[in-house]
Amino acid sequence: MLKIPTLDYNDEVNNILRKFVNERLIGIMKDVITEEAVKLLEERGLGGKKVPCWDENWEYIDIMALMDDSEFVEALNDLYLPPDFPLERTYKVFMGLFNLLKAKKEYVPELVMEYILDKVINYRIESLEAYEKYICDGLSNGAIMYTDIVRKESDMIDTVKKIPEPERTIVKEFFLSEVGKSIECDEDETPDECAEHYINLYEDIKNYSEVCFWDMDFALLDQMTEDEIAASPINDYLGIMDKKENKEMSFSVDGDNGKQIKIKADLEIYPWDMEED
Repeated sequence: MLKIPTLDYNDEVNNILRKFVNERLIGIMKDVITEEAVKLLEERGLGGKKVPCWDENWEYIDIMALMDDSEFVEALNDLYLPPDFPLERTYKVFMGLFNLLKAKKEYVPELVMEYILDKVINYRIESLEAYEKYICDGLSNGAIMYTDIVRKESDMIDTVKKIPEPERTIVKEFFLSEVGKSIECDEDETPDECAEHYINLYEDIKNYSEVCFWDMDFALLDQMTEDEIAASPINDYLGIMDKKENKEMSFSVDGDNGKQIKIKADLEIYPWDMEED
């Protein structure tokens, strides 16, 4: 799970909000992977017959097939990775973030994973806002008729998603009890409005840039590579990221006619990948 820096409430509230935000982010990541897979299939004329995922249980995603598809990886690289990020590392760090969100323990992502997460969140916000405008414009000019389908779609495109009950009430009652103590309110806010404001930080993904990140250091990746940041004086001063170590191992295997074949293996393993099921 993503370690969320703003969660300094009591254990019960922290657990509710942590689970809710992580599940929301997992859902957004699934949508991103699905969208790019569907675009690829449509471009190849396969339509929706072989869409690797749509089901809510995520049972039909063919991870290995997508990992081996260069066009799919290139699409992820163009949309969500820093400029000139190595294509060969794209899928690993993208899925590394996805697996971090699904992990049992809490982890702080690598710098490039924070960059991806920020891109994914903002791309989702822009997509929802664009679709909301499309529906509103269509309703106002008569191009779209208001039906049950449109109403359901309107609910789906809101950037706000409510915490399910009874957990939402638990969180709200906590915030109400902390008004004037651990949480500050605007002078013109009622206690109820103040509590709703704090809940909204976690229910509206427009606030996730404020909620989910420790700082904005990942934005440096728009001007510098990971290696350049690691070797820079500013990194020595601020400790933005650890210096990269060589994690490749070279070894030989027997080939045809007893000929030795040299192989290099990437030993980069994320700590959340080591969790037991």
